[in-house]
Amino acid sequence: MNITFQTAVENDSLVIADMINFASGGVVEFLFHDLITGMTPAQMIAFSLKEDKNYHTYKNAITAICDNIIIGMIMSYSSEFHCIDEEMRAFVPRERIEYMKDIYESKVDNSLFIDALFVDLKFRNRNIGMNLLVSAKDKAINNYFKSLSLIVLADNVAAIKLYEKFGFKIIKNVDIKPCELIPHEGGGYLMECKLINS
Repeated sequence: MNITFQTAVENDSLVIADMINFASGGVVEFLFHDLITGMTPAQMIAFSLKEDKNYHTYKNAITAICDNIIIGMIMSYSSEFHCIDEEMRAFVPRERIEYMKDIYESKVDNSLFIDALFVDLKFRNRNIGMNLLVSAKDKAINNYFKSLSLIVLADNVAAIKLYEKFGFKIIKNVDIKPCELIPHEGGGYLMECKLINS
């Protein structure tokens, strides 16, 4: 089985958006459900990725590919963009933003923020997630970030084990209240992996 890793292209946007949606554990659905008639949250994300206007672009995703099929991806960008910006305030209802406020106020300065990491269930436990993290680490070092950072749901035990094995440490509890669209208990964690070569 030959797996290659490469920067995403525009035509990958919908697949990447589906993976971001799944990896979010319901957060994407919570924020974007029913905002545009006839469009799913994943379709809204794909539209944003294709627009390539800001940090939330397909160009910030690295894909894992097997037999010309995307089987995994990692999306990352500067932590300065992990916030509630004016575009988000204009699009997402205020009560939803308030509900998710601690997620967007939890960040590490001068860090490459991993917005989403996903590997197809059939391809897990083959070091694909680890290799995607290595690609993000290389990107961070090449762009002079001092660390990698991310937010993970507290009940996503497999992901936390992967991140800890890579060198991430929990630095803050993040308040994520469970609800119908986010069926997770225990909130989340802000994690950081410091880079020696930065």
